[in-house]
Amino acid sequence: MREKLKDKPEDKVEIVHAVYPRLDRDPRSMFAADFPYACVYLETASRRLLEESGYHEMPYMAPRWSKAAGEIYGRGPGLTALSDTRVLNAMSRTALMAAEKMSDPPLMVPDDGFLGPVRTGPGGLSYYRAGSQDRIEALPVKVDLKAAEEMMEKRRQSVRRIFLNDQLTPDSGPAMTATEAVIRQSEKMRVLGPVLGRMQTEFLGPLIGRVFRILLRAGELPRLPEGLAPDMVAVEYVSPVSPGPAPVRGPRPDPGHGVPVALCGQPGSLRGAGQLRHRPHRPPRGRTLRRARGLSALPGRGGGAAQRPGQGNGGGVMQRDHDKAVDMHQAYCRVFDGVDGRKVLEDLKARGFFLASCLAPDPCRTAFNEGRRSLVLHVLAMLDRDRFGDGSATKERG
Repeated sequence: MREKLKDKPEDKVEIVHAVYPRLDRDPRSMFAADFPYACVYLETASRRLLEESGYHEMPYMAPRWSKAAGEIYGRGPGLTALSDTRVLNAMSRTALMAAEKMSDPPLMVPDDGFLGPVRTGPGGLSYYRAGSQDRIEALPVKVDLKAAEEMMEKRRQSVRRIFLNDQLTPDSGPAMTATEAVIRQSEKMRVLGPVLGRMQTEFLGPLIGRVFRILLRAGELPRLPEGLAPDMVAVEYVSPVSPGPAPVRGPRPDPGHGVPVALCGQPGSLRGAGQLRHRPHRPPRGRTLRRARGLSALPGRGGGAAQRPGQGNGGGVMQRDHDKAVDMHQAYCRVFDGVDGRKVLEDLKARGFFLASCLAPDPCRTAFNEGRRSLVLHVLAMLDRDRFGDGSATKERG
């Protein structure tokens, strides 16, 4: 390459640039060669690797307008409208030829009687013999351009409907009632819904998620609260064609593993103005534990005394469910409290995508990884002593 650059700088060199998911990597490494997506430059002639780097997220988005079941590459509305477009082009050529014949029709010229060439241009003079009855006449051309224009307009309307132009154009008819406006809006949403959903999933979701992570790594956004990951981000799309928010959520953790339920999948919203809104939530553990144990109030608060389990409606059932949950929690603690148990728990965290993203190029693989992660989160939730309140539960039983 360097010798060719010196000797023949004008020669062309074929180089392949590929970006693909990196399967063999170290998730704990901070080097670009271990990023989730590989980026390589390869010279095809010598098969030599020129450069290798990586990305944290896929930098390219390839949304599909629609696709059939089982196919990978999608298809757009242009493919559906291709036949109408070709017919419309042929009709336009024919109409132009017809209009040209009408404005400059063919001429019928006698074979005798004219002196010199026939001049048909502006101001042209054509000489003919005196007393001759021969004349230059135009060949009759009968063309109905109005019918041709109507046929072409039908084709244009068909192409516009395929591209959903009729759904996006505001109605120009008479004033509508509120009920009629709502009905028409719902009809438009039924048509636009599949396309908008695919665009949000395959284009807007990855694009906004990548921008969010880039800003987060650059320090342009405030740090996320403890226990939250960039994958737990929900994007609310506020649009005139959407009657409500359509969140695109990342992997949603199970409640009870240390992350508040209100923050699971929705730490904030990315608005159109680029403002990151964060609403921290602190779960009322005391109130939750009181409900789990069948207590209606704490002594000294609200002027009432604590109601023991079994005194209210359903108190005995709640107490039995709570006792069963506490017994299961203590069983989990006995299994994982030892040295070997802690080693097994750390191995489950490493293999269950607790410390790494569970996203994969294959959606089925992503779902499988999410299932493994959910199992680890369930184990951690069952080992959470603050959630079950071991000390107070033991005292009540004693």
